Amino acid sequence: MLVRALLALLLLLPPIDALCRSFPVTFEDSTKNAIGLEQPPTKVVSLVPSITEILFALGAEENLVGLTHHSSHYLKAQGKTVVGGFINPDPSLIRALKPDLVFHASLHDGFIDELDPDTITVNLSAQSIPQSFEHIRLLGRIFAKSEAAELLITKQQRLLQLIANKTESIPQDQRPRVVRLMSSNNLMVPGDDSFQNDYIRQAGGIAPVFGQDGQIISIGLDEWQDFNPEIIYTCSNGDRDLPILQKPGWNEVDAVINNKILFFPCDLTCRVATNSGYFVAWLSATIHQEYFSDPKNQV
Repeated sequence: MLVRALLALLLLLPPIDALCRSFPVTFEDSTKNAIGLEQPPTKVVSLVPSITEILFALGAEENLVGLTHHSSHYLKAQGKTVVGGFINPDPSLIRALKPDLVFHASLHDGFIDELDPDTITVNLSAQSIPQSFEHIRLLGRIFAKSEAAELLITKQQRLLQLIANKTESIPQDQRPRVVRLMSSNNLMVPGDDSFQNDYIRQAGGIAPVFGQDGQIISIGLDEWQDFNPEIIYTCSNGDRDLPILQKPGWNEVDAVINNKILFFPCDLTCRVATNSGYFVAWLSATIHQEYFSDPKNQV
């Protein structure tokens, strides 16, 4: 009986040997830096909310010791140390955790320089939905959650394919011009290479091309009026005041004139992680509401 009990207990234990056999893991991060992990990381800090979201979805939260306050609302965040915000993490709080791996974005380069030189730092900044899937697969490899990673990706891909099927018959001249507003006081929008514009295109909208790359860019009044968005969307967790759209000139576009301004939760619009398919489906159903409601267009 004792032997059977021990065997049953062993079957329930995490596959530590299998995890170790998958190492070393080598890859390139978003800045093309070659990264080599010789052993499984056990004390991880994530300064990137999208990466934190992925780790939680994969069931890798036991490895996470620090995160930003943008991710502190998750149930799985209980007991984790908040090391500041995405924009302004506190290097001293990170150092105190003695992490062996820190996930960060490009804007954190100055903070990363203040960490222990032995800490491995990895820049993961997805610029598109396919890149986010690559990051999910990579995290699945690192934390021995490859099966969960593939299930997560497949679920989102099915939603994206459904929306592609529903929008493929919409003529180009019937697709709305859509823009994501990134600031309420200044005209800031995503750059041409941002995943935000990927969302718009996947949803069956026409995304702007302003000739600038970057997560956030500033554009002029002439560029704004030339694009003349028919739909504007932004993120909001309560505040819906947009002073920039009340200013003369800036308010002279179709979206403002026709009150086509949409608000979505920040957790969906500001990151590309585990819910890209859900958000694209929501955005698409909203901007194509009349088309989708016609029975003859059902897929």
